[in-house]
Amino acid sequence: MRLCQYDIAGRTAFTSGICAVVAAMACGQDPILQRAEEEAKADEGPANDLRPEPHQVGEPSLQGSATEASPAAGPSSPPPGVAPDPAGPSVTISGTVSYGDYQKGLLRVDIFDGDQTDFSAHPSVLAMEQMGAPGTFSVSVPRSAGKVWISAFNDANQNNRPDPDDPTGFFSGNPLMVAETDIDGIEITLQRRPPPPEP
Repeated sequence: MRLCQYDIAGRTAFTSGICAVVAAMACGQDPILQRAEEEAKADEGPANDLRPEPHQVGEPSLQGSATEASPAAGPSSPPPGVAPDPAGPSVTISGTVSYGDYQKGLLRVDIFDGDQTDFSAHPSVLAMEQMGAPGTFSVSVPRSAGKVWISAFNDANQNNRPDPDDPTGFFSGNPLMVAETDIDGIEITLQRRPPPPEP
């Protein structure tokens, strides 16, 4: 009688366990697999995720923020108007300035290191010579000056600077290459030019 009761109780417990497993599987969860996944997630953790966050355009990135040293820049050209060796050997540029309508005021011959008609270039004066009246001039420039541009003007209003309404003239052979020998025969004719249009 006792054996019969034990057998019935054992079968009842075994049947209850099977029903619990079947019920869990029916819900889509395998208890064994679920336990294994939980242990795997606990081992990984957020600290083991070393993937960098995606870099957004326009935001500074900390990935590889160290910048490489830029290559050394080559030698820069000397600033305009500064002769490489002003105390070195020089050459003489000479010629004639003519102006048929001359009345008064000094005349000045300017030697530029750039195109004096290009106001955006901001050329500098390398050398100059003042004249009391139209005639011959002679001015020295360093041999190392390279290309030069020559012009002259008559300071008719005697304010010691060139103005738009002052008679001016430019050497037709600009730019002139300075070499090791003196240069002669430069001819500049002054003329009064129309004033520039008002803005």
